Amino acid sequence: QLAAANLIDSAFTMNDAREAMFRLLDGENPPTAVICGNDLLAFGALRAAGERYLRVPNDISITGFNDYEYAEHLEHPLTTMRVELDRIGEHAANYLLATLNDQPAPRQTIIKPELIVRGSTGSAPRRVR
Repeated sequence: QLAAANLIDSAFTMNDAREAMFRLLDGENPPTAVICGNDLLAFGALRAAGERYLRVPNDISITGFNDYEYAEHLEHPLTTMRVELDRIGEHAANYLLATLNDQPAPRQTIIKPELIVRGSTGSAPRRVR
C-alpha cells in the first residue's frame, strides 16, 4: 500500500508533472522510483529529475503508460506500458452496438498491457536496499 504522501494528483501536462515531481523529490522520503499515469507525465518527471541532477536510472527510475512513439527517442528511453488502444475502442464499440440492439454483451473484457523495458528503470540505489 502506498502512503498518501507518495500519491500526487496533477493535471495531464508536462509542466504540472514536473511540478508534482519536484514535490515528491522535496518530500521527507524522496522516491527511488516513480510510476506516471501516462508517458506525457513521465516526460515531465524525467525533466524534473534532470533539473535536480538525478541520474536516470541510477538514482531514480521513472515509468510511463501508453508507449508514445517519442518515448523510445528520449535521452533515457522511457520504460512504459503499451496498451492496444484500438482494441479497447473495438471492444467498446461492439459493447455499445450489442447494448443498443438488445443483444447480450460481455460485462468484462481483459486486454493485457505489455511492459516495454527501456533505459529509464533499473535497480534501486544501494541506500534503500
